[in-house]
Amino acid sequence: MGESRSRLTVPAIVLTTKRAWAITEASYARGFDSPHRVSYHTLEFSRLDFLLMTVTITLLTRLFWRW
Repeated sequence: MGESRSRLTVPAIVLTTKRAWAITEASYARGFDSPHRVSYHTLEFSRLDFLLMTVTITLLTRLFWRW
């Protein structure tokens, strides 16, 4: 059983590594490593973001507090 897992795991890891390497090379070719690159949009937290985080944390705390 362990041998059959390794037959599937190793090719999956190799393919994933090759894909990650290709994505990295493509991003370098497009200039994503440039020190002068700036974001198209600047992201900022708004009051709504803080409210949603607070509500989510509160609900999760109340849900798991009972267990």
